[in-house]
Amino acid sequence: MSPGNARGVAPAAVPCLNKRCNAPAPFVTIHLKCPLSVTEYSKAGSPTACARKNGDHYQILVTDGDKTLHRIAVNVLSKLKPSELLYVSTNNLPAKFRSGLKKLKPGYTEVPSKPGGLAIDFVRGGLIKKSDMKIVPNIKPGPGNDLGDLIDEAVMKAIHEDKPMVYAFGEKWGPEKGKTDKYFDFEPGNGIHDIHMNQGNAAQFKKDDGIWQDGALILHFPAGSDGPNEKWIAIFLAFQSQSWDTDEKGHAKKNKKPK
Repeated sequence: MSPGNARGVAPAAVPCLNKRCNAPAPFVTIHLKCPLSVTEYSKAGSPTACARKNGDHYQILVTDGDKTLHRIAVNVLSKLKPSELLYVSTNNLPAKFRSGLKKLKPGYTEVPSKPGGLAIDFVRGGLIKKSDMKIVPNIKPGPGNDLGDLIDEAVMKAIHEDKPMVYAFGEKWGPEKGKTDKYFDFEPGNGIHDIHMNQGNAAQFKKDDGIWQDGALILHFPAGSDGPNEKWIAIFLAFQSQSWDTDEKGHAKKNKKPK
């Protein structure tokens, strides 16, 4: 992780659409919670202008309670082969986890990288299993059949519903004083990335390994926004090059191929 970055969760408001969250120290996760607000930022005068599909990422623009803009950068393609990501989406999250998310205030929240709290660990936490995930291409002709389409469907639903919240687990960057965001032209640049599994990496990315620091994109629709009951959409992503057999530092165990 880069100096000055911190890992955690970022709750935001309705997405103006945009990737990994802040990590001040190894093994510390950060949470970004932002209420999504469509009308405050739309370059083309349309809500869809807030979301951008660009090559290896899906970019989401969100605003927090202070109307500070943040970009969430979600990987849809890996730099390593196989390049297609593993994906699973679920609306079934543990009650304790959902309750903890709803208590977060908009903005960045550091979440200790340990069990029992809000930190996510694909291998140890039980939220998902590798067997639940499927390989999805980043781009494929036709609707609803590539990773960008699947993420877009969830984000567009949030944009058009009343008072949704988006939670981005990953690594934060910024604010970048004097630097304009290269996708949404706001200043200072600010956001969260690594919205994916962050352990078991190949040697090239081994420095990013850790346990209880995996990323995710979670959207919450309060009761009344899309029917009488609240709804959740949680998206989990992993690279095929990552190992699910990791040690206490999140490194792939030696002499083991990804599994």
